[in-house]
Order: sequence, then C-alpha cells, then structure tokens
Amino acid sequence: MPKLNNVNIKDAEFTAMQEKATAFIFKRTYLPPKKRFTSAQDIVKDKDTVKGLKEIFVKDKKQLFNYTLPFSQKAEQNWFETFYKQHAKILQVFPNAKFTIFDRDDKGGFMMWFQNLIKEYYNISKKDMYNPADIWLIDQKDVNRKIITAELKQSSDTRTIEELNVVMRGLYKQKKVVGLSLKLVSGQQAQYQEVNLDDKFFKEIEGGKDNYDFRLSAIRFMLGTQGKGKNLIFNTQDTSMILSLKGQEKAKFQVKGNQTSKLANLKIEGTGRGEAARLGKAPLELVENLTKGKPYNKVFENAHLKFPKTSAEFRKESKKYQKKYDELVKQCSARKIKLETGITSKQFTKNILDAFDGQQPFMANSKLMQLTYIHMVTSLKNSDLINEYVTDLIFLCQKIGRKVFPFGPFGKLY
Repeated sequence: MPKLNNVNIKDAEFTAMQEKATAFIFKRTYLPPKKRFTSAQDIVKDKDTVKGLKEIFVKDKKQLFNYTLPFSQKAEQNWFETFYKQHAKILQVFPNAKFTIFDRDDKGGFMMWFQNLIKEYYNISKKDMYNPADIWLIDQKDVNRKIITAELKQSSDTRTIEELNVVMRGLYKQKKVVGLSLKLVSGQQAQYQEVNLDDKFFKEIEGGKDNYDFRLSAIRFMLGTQGKGKNLIFNTQDTSMILSLKGQEKAKFQVKGNQTSKLANLKIEGTGRGEAARLGKAPLELVENLTKGKPYNKVFENAHLKFPKTSAEFRKESKKYQKKYDELVKQCSARKIKLETGITSKQFTKNILDAFDGQQPFMANSKLMQLTYIHMVTSLKNSDLINEYVTDLIFLCQKIGRKVFPFGPFGKLY
C-alpha cells in the first residue's frame, strides 16, 4: 500500500488513478491543443494538464502529488517520468492516429460496453480473461461498436472468439480500436510491443526460441518459522518459481493463497525482472485446462478444503506429504533446479505441525497446496516438458498466445 503526502491509499485504487492519468494525458496529446511534452517537468508546467491530474490523484480531498519542481516525492517523479515516456512512445507508434476517445472504465465507455458484450456472447465474466488492456484508444464510438456487434450477432453455431479476434485485429491495425496494457516504465525510454496481432507473433512464441526459451531454474519454497507455540508463523507465505532465459533470471511466479488471513485457494502471479509492475495473474480456469491438457496430463489441485486444515487432520496424512517433500527435493536435484526451503527433510513434518498449532493454521494448509503444485510441476516427464509448462504458464499470466485460450490483441506499453 503506497503512502503519498502522508495519505494511505490501496494499491488497486492507486493503479486505477495511474491508468486514468495516462488516458487523460493521451487525450491532451491527440485532441486540441495536441500537447507535445518534452519532459516530465514539462507536464508539471502545463497548468491545464495539472488541473486534470489533480482531479484524478486525490484521496479524501487530499492531493497525493505536489506538482512542484524539483519533485518532492520519489514516487511522484517516477510516475511523471513514466507519463512523459508513455506520451513520447505513443506518438512514435501512432503518429497519425485520430483517436477521440480515451477510456478507462468510464461510465458508458468502451471498456464496460465490451466487457458486457463478451460476457453475454462468450460467458467471459472478466475482461482480463480475454485481454489485459487497461485503457482503450478509440477513433469513433458508434461506428466501431456497430462493426464489432455485427460480427457477434451472427448464428451462435458459427460465432467464435477466433472470429471476434479477426475483427479486433483489423480495428487495431486500422488504428480504430487500440487496447493498451500499461506498466511502470523502468528504462530510459518506454517500449511498445504488439501482442496477439498476427501469425508472425504466434509462430515466434510457439517456436520456443530466443526471447521465449524459458527455463525453470529455481524454486524458493521456504518453510522456516519464527516465534513459538501459539505465536509461531512461517517466515514467508508464498512460493517463488524462478524462470531464466539464456542463463539470466528473467521472471518469476509467486504462488500463494488469494487471501492472507484465512483458508484460501492458490493464485499464481507473474513478475518480470526489472519491472515494478506485475505481468499479471494466470486465470485459474486456464491453469487447470493447461495442466490437464496434452502433453502434461496432470491435475491442478486447488481446493483448500481437500487439504488438511488442522494438525489432527495433517497427522493422518503426514507420511503422504513428507513423501511429496522428499520427492520434490530429488526431482529438483535430478532436473538441476535449485531448491531453497530453509529446512532439512527431518524438519518438514514438525514445522507443518507447529504451524497448524500456531498463529496462522491457514498458512500450513496453503503451504501443503503449494507443495502439491510444485511437486506436480517438477514431476513432469523431463526438463523440456517442465520448461514448456512454465513457459505456457507465463503466457497465461500475460494473456498472450492461443494454445490454451485465443487471447485478444493489444499493445503493451512498458
């Protein structure tokens, strides 16, 4: 949870502000007076732009930014530099576009309209399941909606997401409907990548070469504890799966409960090295489909009620989980995957029991779920299959590709 100008704000709330601010600056870019900023400082010097940003970055009637030079807060400087770099890159990518709508879940806007549409026609309840775009740049509201709707109103026997993707790719290429996934810019310049847009892209990621030849190089499944008796807790709540590319750590998955204070199922979220922003959460339904499909043919066990919830329940199954732990150690050693647990094999059962009787018994339940998942992954037939699986998994986090689900086209600005 960030704290700006002594104001606490939730991550999700601040993220929404960031995205609305980017959409607003793009509006200033493409609509009169068609601003051309030369630096982050230049944005702060523009009174009309600052006026609009003040309406966005406000919490409980308190301003989160100061809009003074030099910047008085590091986070403020970082985000204004990101806004400028995004501005410069979008002009480079779409120099002649005629965008008139810059939407981030505005009432009656494209995002909400499109989300309701794909829910109605394809039973996709969350827009990120199809496309992770945070904002949309549109040239003509009614014209484009009619084009999309015309495709969906055909017979349900022939209506497919693949056909919708053809329409959306066409509108993207014509600079009429462009969805953008936004990340904090960490480099000297913003980067832009077109995703799920053509066969060349799909063939590149499906070939598993160069930038997509990921390897599961390490797992951090820490089981050390702190405190005693009823106050005992695990040192960490999550498991990290580290992916390397050409010998360098490139990304990781965080596997943990989707709640931090009670029994919960797992979530899997990807983070790119050098990126402050997440790559995204892997849709659990798609993780299940990926895992049970060819060539893996495994089961993604993600129902916390089917795992021990108390020390008494765990004692009845302790030998099964001890065996899983020992097999995990052997599997990682055989596949040359570095495994960190912070304990010896003899400590495993005791630490789980202690955690069940400690302050957070729900975390012991989660650790058993995490163990079951990473044991499943490392038990795949060979290293090639393991690496193919984690690569597919990172594609799910980013909503790219078509192997498990035909994700829609978007631009990634980072």
